[in-house]
Amino acid sequence: MLAQISPAVFDIDHVQRLVGNDKTGLHALLRELRTSNFHDLQLLRRQDQDVEALGELAHRIKGAAQIVRAQEVVYRCERLERRCNDKTLAPVDLKMDVEALLQAMLHLDRQLASHARCSNHTE
Repeated sequence: MLAQISPAVFDIDHVQRLVGNDKTGLHALLRELRTSNFHDLQLLRRQDQDVEALGELAHRIKGAAQIVRAQEVVYRCERLERRCNDKTLAPVDLKMDVEALLQAMLHLDRQLASHARCSNHTE
């Protein structure tokens, strides 16, 4: 049986071009992206009821996700930003959008980790 390959969560080719195909630079950038993603996950979990802070955090996460072309994370951030600006906000909807963003970020982390392991083995 063939292993199922999960679809790309971010554009590794684009990230490689950002570092000029430098394998050491790629590994360092992937490590930094994982660190930043982990930090943002922690903040997202703690601010799940502060609507203004959530909107600002989603905007910041979206900026980083756009750099690596992590489209699902970008989409989830945009959705959460819109929800935070909605004056008729229902708490259950906010909670669902926060959870969806958390899941997208966890999926991104798994792929960053996978690519970081691969970049270690090719040096």
